[in-house]
Amino acid sequence: MNALRFMFPLLLMSAFAGCSGDKESYPPQNITALYDDIAQYASLDSAGRAAILSDDSLLLHDYMAVLDCPHITDSLMLMVSRSKPVEVFTPDVQRVYPSLDSLEMHLGYICGAAAKRGLNLNMDRYAAVVWGRPQSVVFVDSTMLIALNHYLGADYEGYVGMPAFRVGCKTPQNLPYDMAESLVANAYPFETNQSPTLLSHMLYNGAVIAAKLELVDGATPGGAMGLSPEQLKWFDDNEAKVWRALAAGHLLYETSGFKIDRIMLPAPSTDLVNPNAPGRAGRYVGYRIVQAYRKRHPEATLEQLLSPSFYNGENTLSEAGYNPQ
Repeated sequence: MNALRFMFPLLLMSAFAGCSGDKESYPPQNITALYDDIAQYASLDSAGRAAILSDDSLLLHDYMAVLDCPHITDSLMLMVSRSKPVEVFTPDVQRVYPSLDSLEMHLGYICGAAAKRGLNLNMDRYAAVVWGRPQSVVFVDSTMLIALNHYLGADYEGYVGMPAFRVGCKTPQNLPYDMAESLVANAYPFETNQSPTLLSHMLYNGAVIAAKLELVDGATPGGAMGLSPEQLKWFDDNEAKVWRALAAGHLLYETSGFKIDRIMLPAPSTDLVNPNAPGRAGRYVGYRIVQAYRKRHPEATLEQLLSPSFYNGENTLSEAGYNPQ
């Protein structure tokens, strides 16, 4: 296990190796390593701590706000600096991410590619953090906080005991996709009507996946959908069967949030569709419908696909002509 832990920086470099800029090139976005400042706070003398408290850093205020600390005091900062998540995860984050350069390049590519395609992601500040919260990415006003302790690798010993389908997403390779999805979903959130259907969720998620494929350098369909090569192959081989199960089972217009989550969210399987289907079956089919729609409507922009008139539209499915055989 120790040998594996020291391999993480090498895995990280290969994960970001795709950020080559062969097709498009954009300047990197600065990401502040806020976890370093927080971890070091308790070791500073009183003058050093006072300097940080007087700095009035927006990033620090945003971080503390997520921790339900609207006001920053020396005692609160000491408590956070000495907290178990900060003490346990910070050294591992520093080892897995010895530099944020490659991550900044990926973020720059996402933001540049989004601007080129007419998407306004509305963020001014980015910070890498460590915390014990379940969220991996959180937005506070115009700040994006990225909790790197959620991306330490599928074999990270701190994830032992977590379900395999969740651990599989906690990798450096998955981080650029999650950044892109979070930025897109924050700027273009799912707008519900009174009873949003499974189909609306599928179309929206399909549009977000389409955006990720254009915004993440070196993106692959499996990576954008959060599927392993084996899971993607299963869906490709059984696409018609999955579609028939959704259509014939009268699930497309299902409005039960519980059932929708079982078809859309990560899970060991999508048993409502097929006991052998991997989780996220709804995301896969949603993306395939969006692909079919774009073939018929090549003029459709990402912004149009991310609009309620598309994913809540009564005629979107028929206009896509999606009918796998």
